[in-house]
Amino acid sequence: MGDLLFIDDIKPGMKSWTAIVTVQEKLNVGSAPSTPTKWQKFIFVDSNGSKVQGVLFDYAIQKMGPKLKLYKKYRISNAEVRAAAERFQLDGLKLQWIISTKTVVEEIDEADSSVLPFHFDFTAYKDLPPYVDMKYETVDVIGIVIHASAIIPIHKDSRELLVQKFWLVNEEMNPILLSLWNEFTENQGKSITDLKDKHPVLICRRLNVVMYNGIALSTRNDSVILVNPPVREANQLKHWAARNEKSFAGLFRITCMLNKVSWVKA
Repeated sequence: MGDLLFIDDIKPGMKSWTAIVTVQEKLNVGSAPSTPTKWQKFIFVDSNGSKVQGVLFDYAIQKMGPKLKLYKKYRISNAEVRAAAERFQLDGLKLQWIISTKTVVEEIDEADSSVLPFHFDFTAYKDLPPYVDMKYETVDVIGIVIHASAIIPIHKDSRELLVQKFWLVNEEMNPILLSLWNEFTENQGKSITDLKDKHPVLICRRLNVVMYNGIALSTRNDSVILVNPPVREANQLKHWAARNEKSFAGLFRITCMLNKVSWVKA
C-alpha cells in the first residue's frame, strides 16, 4: 500500500501509490473484429472531482470486473498508469489506469452514499437538431422512460443486430426516442424494461443524434446508460415525474400519432 494520492497527482510510471475513487461509469465489454482482445472501460472520480479512465483487458475483465460496481467507492493501489492514445480517450481523459489481476482493489463501506456528487452537462432536447448525423459529436441527456418496446432483430450487411426503443421525456414535455443497440439491449435494456412501469430515470452519455421519425437518439460503443443513478439531477426529475405521471400516457399517444410510429403497440 503506497502513499494516498488524488487522481491528478498520479502520473505515468509511478509506483507505490493508492487512491480512493468512486465508479461513475462502467461501460459494456468491447472488442474489435481485427483482434481477439477484449476490454472494459470505467470512469473513476475522486473527492476533488478529478476523473481518470480505468481499463481492464481479457482475463482481468472476468476476474476484476465484477468487483468494480457502479457508484461504489474503492481503494485502488498500484494500477499501471499510461497515457491514453487520443482515439481511445473517454471525455478527453488523457491518462488511464490499467487494472490487472495484480492490482489491489478494496471496496470502502460508506455510511451514507444516498446521493453522489457527480456532475453532468446535459443537452436540452430542443438543442439536439444541430447534432444530427454528426458521427463524432455526442450528447448527454437525462429523461424519464414513458414507454418501452420489445427487442427487435434487424438484418444489416449480413449481420443480425438487436435494437430496443424507449421514449424519454423531461421537464420540456417533448418526448424523444432512444434506441439501444446490441449489448445494450441485453444489459441496460433489460434493467429498464423490468422497471418500465415505475418510470425509471436514465442518464445517457455519449449518444449520437439521428433522424428517425424526427430527432432521435442512438447508442454507440462508448455510450453509457445509467438507470436511476443516485445523483441530484435524477432525484429532481423523479420528483417531477411523480407530479406529472398522469399526463405521460396521453403525451405518448399524441407523440406516436404525430410521428406515425408503427410499433405503438409493441
